Amino acid sequence: MLVSLLLGVAESSCPCKDSKLCDPLQTPARSELFVFGGSGYELYNWTNITTLVWWDGPWDPNVICYAHARGVRVVLATGSIHTPELHDPQRIDNYIQQILATVQSQYMDGVNIDFEDRIDEEDHISRDLFTLFVKKLSTAIYSNIPGSQVTIDVGWAPNKDVRFYDYYTLSTLVDFFFVMAYDEQSQIFGICKAGPTSDFRNLDIGISMFVAEGIPVDKLVLGLPWYGHSFSCVNQVNDTVCPIPLFPWRGVICSDLYATEYAYQDIISQYLPISSTGIRWDEDSKSVWLNYVDINGYPRQLWFDNATSLSMKVEWAKFAKMRGVGMYTADFVDYTKQQYLDFWVAFNNFFD
Repeated sequence: MLVSLLLGVAESSCPCKDSKLCDPLQTPARSELFVFGGSGYELYNWTNITTLVWWDGPWDPNVICYAHARGVRVVLATGSIHTPELHDPQRIDNYIQQILATVQSQYMDGVNIDFEDRIDEEDHISRDLFTLFVKKLSTAIYSNIPGSQVTIDVGWAPNKDVRFYDYYTLSTLVDFFFVMAYDEQSQIFGICKAGPTSDFRNLDIGISMFVAEGIPVDKLVLGLPWYGHSFSCVNQVNDTVCPIPLFPWRGVICSDLYATEYAYQDIISQYLPISSTGIRWDEDSKSVWLNYVDINGYPRQLWFDNATSLSMKVEWAKFAKMRGVGMYTADFVDYTKQQYLDFWVAFNNFFD
């Protein structure tokens, strides 16, 4: 996580020729194109980007100048805290001060909170301590950085994956949620088989569950994957179904956590050429998949999204009047190929 790399970095002088570009952006609420990215930022299509969460690669101070000149916020990714640490008030307070100092010293515009730890349904103490942490952090950011932004990454639906948080209260403490509509096979309750990273059928289910918690749909940004999962198949009897090994996790017997994640550009350049099936379309989930044999001779099935499937999910978010869309991550496509143009067009269609 970037916060781990930047915490304790001494304050730097403004890297911009125009020092005004180091001032925090004073931008009112707007539709969001929320981008997780990093060192490849100059290659992105900046037409509609509103927020860049620096996630990949060594920190480049010049991104502040580049983004602010285009009216885009740059925020710090924070994700190096876990449930046991919530019970240590001094550690939490120190961590918040480190985050604030980092954001201020690097002329950033806020933070994105990526907390995905387990909190059991009956563990109200940890639940409330996480809420308190978010309250303290957001207060520190908002009160010290005018116009700043604080967001939280949440799963595709509330209370999934044993993440029993106080979602409604959290939503009142931040600008919006980034709904991670991916990694949806982390808890497989049915047959243990490979499946989609981002299932179209779960969009309405998940977003409706957030709304039922009292969270307005315009406080939700739909996050979509620019990567996929490769599953090892055991006792495979046909091309379509890939039975997967048992992998217990958080109360289930199988999960995508054992699978290998690949960026879209690697799927197309490395695994499509050796695929025995080519790219297949799954109508139910509006996703794509392919089969291949790995270097050890084992059959595998790789599920992912392409420009076509992403376009359909972005269109759904637009129809649902969500706050915006975003991707994890913008560095997962090949910027020398047509694929990057197609992916950015899919997301820019939200704003048409």
